[in-house]
Parts: sequence; structure tokens; C-alpha cells
Amino acid sequence: MAANGRSPDKILRAFSQGAGSFVALASFLAFLGEALAIQPVLTAFRLIPIQANQQALMGMLLGLALYCQHLDAPMARRLSRALALAVAATCLLTLGELVLGWPLGFDRVTFPPGFGALSGAEFARMSFPSAFQLGLLGLALYANGRFHGWPADLLTLIALVHLLISVLIIGLRIQFLYDRTFEIPVGVLVIVALMLGMLAAHPDRGIMKVILTENSVGVVLRRLLPAALLGPPLIGWLWSEGQYRGIFEAPQGMFFVVLAMTVVTLGLVLWNIAPLARLERAREEALKALQESETRARRLAAIVEASEDGITTYDPETWKLTYWSRGAEKLWGWSSEEALGKPAGFLTQPREPEKFRAAIADLKAGKAVTVHDVLATRKDGTRRDLSVGFFPIRDAKGRITAFGSIQRDVTEQRKMLLAVAARTAELSKAQELNALKDHFLSTISHEMKTPLSLITGYTELLEDTCPDEAMIAGIKDGSRRLSEHIDNILDYSALISGTLPLHRTELDLQEVAHHVESVMQEGFQQKGISLTVDVSPDTPVVDGDFRRVSQILVELLDNAQKFTPEGGKAGVRIGPEGDQARLDVWNTGEGIPEEDLERIWEAFSQLATADAFRKGGLGLGLTIVKRLVELHGGRVTVASQVGQGATFTVYLPAAHPQAKGI
Repeated sequence: MAANGRSPDKILRAFSQGAGSFVALASFLAFLGEALAIQPVLTAFRLIPIQANQQALMGMLLGLALYCQHLDAPMARRLSRALALAVAATCLLTLGELVLGWPLGFDRVTFPPGFGALSGAEFARMSFPSAFQLGLLGLALYANGRFHGWPADLLTLIALVHLLISVLIIGLRIQFLYDRTFEIPVGVLVIVALMLGMLAAHPDRGIMKVILTENSVGVVLRRLLPAALLGPPLIGWLWSEGQYRGIFEAPQGMFFVVLAMTVVTLGLVLWNIAPLARLERAREEALKALQESETRARRLAAIVEASEDGITTYDPETWKLTYWSRGAEKLWGWSSEEALGKPAGFLTQPREPEKFRAAIADLKAGKAVTVHDVLATRKDGTRRDLSVGFFPIRDAKGRITAFGSIQRDVTEQRKMLLAVAARTAELSKAQELNALKDHFLSTISHEMKTPLSLITGYTELLEDTCPDEAMIAGIKDGSRRLSEHIDNILDYSALISGTLPLHRTELDLQEVAHHVESVMQEGFQQKGISLTVDVSPDTPVVDGDFRRVSQILVELLDNAQKFTPEGGKAGVRIGPEGDQARLDVWNTGEGIPEEDLERIWEAFSQLATADAFRKGGLGLGLTIVKRLVELHGGRVTVASQVGQGATFTVYLPAAHPQAKGI
């Protein structure tokens, strides 16, 4: 890129159009100044003298043609070619008149009487060099607008070489070659501007394209061409001037020429070493990058061919298949010979056509898209579910040249997803029923409280009047058990909903243990089970609810009482365990089978024993224990073997863990 963000192409085209404007304006003003004897104009254009004849007219026409060639309007370009062709024809006819003596009169322009200072005068004819070079430039400009490329450059270079030969012959005073064929034409600056403007007119082709390339050829041409064109004539002119003015003799002059050519050549070599070295490094880096790219391409091709997914490409216009991988052959059942060239639509049927069309629209806009729900038909007629991804493939300039696609068979995954969805629906229904059950239990428990209170009250009245004590005792025991069940249901419901309150205080677990022992001792004695309570004096204080921690121990002891036979033993051991308090509730009862150790914590779950119904209970006790322990920030475990009893261990965090070891 050139300075200010302008590319070399734009700069050269602007220079070419400016050269055309300069030539047209200079020719017109010089013609007008000389024809009408306008002295200020003649003075201003002394450096670019143009005779007021065909030369000036041809310069105006060629400058205008070069300017119009850069306009976008088709009419301007046609005008450019017409003007160039008119100049070429005029100059060729003038050359015929000069060389062959044809009396065509193209070398004279006569103004009508009364027209300016030169009215009625016959102007000097256009010289051979001017006619020859302007004619070649006219043909070149016509060819540039018509054929483009090298023909125009070749004609321009012939005119340039002719001009250089003329400069060399005259500059070196080679008298035997000098004649009117190789004289320097009048208005040489205008002709040089035309030549340079025409060479720069189309930098994207012809000789300028070669010169502007960033390879070694372009660098050498840009650096050597100006020196090659200007160096030898300048050295020759200096040699000629030196001899002409007697500064040195012929041998000395030859030494001067050889020395000058050597210095110039050495300077050019040194001047080109650094850029050529950079180009060589760039070439090596580009070659290395190309090799790495080829390696990556081979790896990618190997990955594509080894992929189980179907990988295909399509023509972006016709949507016909242009590539068919081995994975596609396995997925679809068609060989590449059968599939290539077919339209993509024969492969898939989207379950949601609207979404599929929207995805294809995004793909055409240059976005990568994925369509998950596509039904495909294999060659053998079987149907498969696919997830299909589409992506655009671009060339180095960012243009979309193809569409790629990756097809993945998701039939089994879809079946699994459908099964998971069905299972999720079932689970959701079960959760809904479970929530409804919990709500029902909570509601019915609250509603049973009132009639149960009435039954208890009437039982107390009957106790004073009814002689059947066994009946009264049975009613009271049933009421007590029913009240306990209702309390358990209400506690479970509150724990499930997260509404059970805790009234935390600093608990001395020895007090809790003695309270529980006093509550449970009578029941254990009636069943003939020995109950012991052992509390270590080092037991830390815990932060908990006295009632709920007591409930934990009562539930565990009640469970031990149910499953310990007469004559058995049960007990509570409480002591420290690191920064926690450890509460063990053990018994020598039936024990728990290993396969039931996890199930015992589930709500409404009871072990399948022969006398499970006789032992009673709702199967909520251990569930409530676990949730109450976790609500206190602790945990509960169980260890048991069938026939050797069980030990439930509760860990509760100490209220002051920093006091450990004191």
C-alpha cells in the first residue's frame, strides 16, 4: 500500500489521467499562443515548444483520448478509441506524404482570412519523428482501449526506443547516423508525458504489472530500468561533451566511460543486494509456509477420510455434490461415483422445513449453521436421524466458492433422548404425586388432631366411670400411638417443606441423654431389654434444639427396642470426636441386611421381616432422624450385621470447636 492508504494502482491511474489532462491543455495553449501570437503564453510554454500545426492538434487529441479512457462512461471510452484512431490515421498519412511524396496536404493548416496574427499563413509541416512517434502512440492508445495488455505497451516502447536513439545520436554527436529520421521532435516533453501516461494507464496488466510485482523480477526492474534508460545516455553525453570541449582525449574518455560504467554497475549491484536478500528470505518463508500448508492439508484430508461422519461439499449455485467422503459412503450407502453431481435434496428431509430454509438462508449469507432434526433415507431404504452442520468455504479473497456439510448419525442418541424425556415426564408425574401425597398427609394429620383430642378427653372421662380398665387402657394406648404417628407425619412434612423451626441453644448432651433415658427406660424394662447410657465428661457442648436432639435419640432407641428381642441389650454412648460430638445408639437385635442399609433412610420404608406389621410404625422414624441431624449440620451413619445388632452413629458439630483439647 502507498502512503495515505492509496494503492499503487490508483496512484498510477491518477497519474495517467493527469498526464492526459496536461498534454491536452499544454498542446491547446501552445497552439493558441503561437497561432494568435499571445506573448505571455509563448513565454510560459517555452520549455515545451509545440508548432501550431498538426503536432499541437494531435497532442490535444491524444491527451483528451488518454483522459477519456479513465472515465467510467461507455461513451467516453468509445470517444477515446475514435480520437486515438483518428490521430494514428492522420500521422500515418502524414508519414506517407513525407516519405513517399504523396500530395495529400495533411501537413498544412491554413487559417481563414482575418483569423488572428497568423491568418492566411501556412505553418511548418510536422516532422518525421513527431509523426512517427505520435502515430505509434495513437495506435497504442487505440490498442490499449481495445485489446489491452502487451500490444499497446509494445507500440509505446517502440516509440520510446526511437526517442532514446534520437537522444543518443544527437547527444553523442554521431554525425553519420544523424538525419531527420532521428532528430529530437519538437514538443518532446509532451511526447514523453504521453508515453509515461500510457504505460501507467493499466497497471494491472502488461509491462506495468510485471514492474509492480513484489517478486525479484519486479524489484530488479523498478531499480534497474531507470538507471538502464538514463545512465548510458548520460555517460555518453558527458564523454561527448568532454571530448568536444577538449577536457580529455579519446583514450582518457574511454577510461572515463569504463570507470563510470563500472561504478554505476557496482552501485546497482550493491543497491539490489538487500532487497533481493529480503525477497529470497520471503521466498524461503513462503516455501516453508506452503510445505506446512500442504502437510496440514494432507493431515486434514486423512482426518476427513478417517471420520465416521459424512463430509460433503456442494456447488454454491446448483447445490450439486462435489465431494463425497468415505464416511458419507458408510453413512448413506451410496458410493462417490453414484453421489457426485446429484443435487443435495435427494439426501435429507428436514422435520421442520421452515427452520431448515432459514438455516440455508443464513448459510448463503456466509454463516455456519447446524440443523439438528433431519430425517435421512439411506440407499437401502432405512431411515436415520441426523444432525447436519453447514458451513461456507471461501477462497483467499473471501468469496464463497462452495458449501461444506458434516452429517452425524444421531439415531441412537435421539432414541435415548426420547426415552429420557419419557422418563422425565414419569418422574415429574411421580414428584407431583409425591408432593400431593405430602400435602395430603400434612392436611389429614392436622385434621385428625381435633377428633383425636376429643377421643383422649372422653377416655379420661370414661376412666372415672367405666369399670373395664383393660378397655380404657387399650383406648389410651391406641390414642397415644395415633398421636405419635400424626406428630411424625407433621414433622416429616415440615422437614420436607423446610418449615420446621429450630430453637438452638448450647446443649449439654449429658442432660439430653438423661432426659431420654428417663423417657425410654420404662418401655425397655417392660420388654426385658437392658438399657445403658454412658456420657463422657469430655463431650463438647453442641449448638442445637433440645427437643429435636432428644427426638433423634428417642427415635433411634425406639427403633432399637422394636428390633431387639427380650433379654437383649441396647445403649447410648456419647463422647468427643475431633471438633464434633459423637452419639452412638447400639443394640444386640436382629441386625440389618447389607442390601437394606441405604433403603432404611427412605420415607415410609420398612424392612421386609415376618413380624413387621406387629412391630408397627410408619417407616418415618429413621427418615426424620437423618433430616434432623442434617438440619443441625451433622451426619448419621449405620453399621450392622445380621444377627449381631446395629449401631447408629450421629455426629454433631461442637458449639466451640476452638476449645478442642482443653
